[in-house]
Amino acid sequence: DLNALFTELEGLAGKNLRSNGLWTPSQIFQHLAQSVRGSIQGYPVAKPAWFTRTIGPLALHGFKASGRMYHPLTEPIPGMSALDVGIPVEAALADLLDALRQFLLAEQLAPHFAYGELSPQDYQAAHWLHIRQHLTEIQS
Repeated sequence: DLNALFTELEGLAGKNLRSNGLWTPSQIFQHLAQSVRGSIQGYPVAKPAWFTRTIGPLALHGFKASGRMYHPLTEPIPGMSALDVGIPVEAALADLLDALRQFLLAEQLAPHFAYGELSPQDYQAAHWLHIRQHLTEIQS
């Protein structure tokens, strides 16, 4: 449920957040906002068509079946801007929440850079799984 996750993210505002990974909480939120915005505006770089029609959808299916996503947590989204360590955590979190609001209201979604064409439900699942995995590195 992306709405419940949205509420959980709102609850992080104002807390002293730390990361047990290589990225700061701000960088994590920036990365997640990039991912969500990419689903609305399009991703600058996509995997080859053979990948987005075969391996990508199979990977998402496996993640959904297991209820968990597994990917390198410091892997940038291809073609997206570098993450800025100087952006305050609160601003990065607010940007992620804004991106999620836009996503939930979007009438049309762009193909995912790795998973290809997704239904709104599959996109919600992909974002939920992605955000959940990155939140494992954030502590309050």
